[in-house]
Amino acid sequence: MNIPEIFLREFWETWPSACAVAVGLLIGLVVRLASNGGGTFIAPTKSFPELAAFTKDDQLRLLRDASLEAFSALSFVPILALFAFACGLPALARTLQNVTALSGSVVILLTCLFLVLVYWLARRLEAHRVRPFLKKLIDGQNGRTVA
Repeated sequence: MNIPEIFLREFWETWPSACAVAVGLLIGLVVRLASNGGGTFIAPTKSFPELAAFTKDDQLRLLRDASLEAFSALSFVPILALFAFACGLPALARTLQNVTALSGSVVILLTCLFLVLVYWLARRLEAHRVRPFLKKLIDGQNGRTVA
């Protein structure tokens, strides 16, 4: 049996429970983003040192405005990507366990490490996408013109 066939079989067996968990996670993410006024899930002072001179309310406002400007037309894409990833991760873990000689605990550990890596990468990519819009807003607030 080849790997894609094993993955699809495992996905077919696990998708209802994985999608239920993914829907719960997405509801939590949407509620958090709505409470931030549509902002990002990045901590402002850690990812954007240029915000350190502003008050906490100004930091959140600037970050929210920059993220809305950065992701205006594509705001649903990260949520769909997280949903697809959360639905496919259990099938990937079970496929890895079936194809390799690794024990279940090692597969769970590798899956969790992969999840942490993907989350870290998503945060870095989001910060990279938001930073130019944030600098433009800060420069506009300080009265400077942006070249």
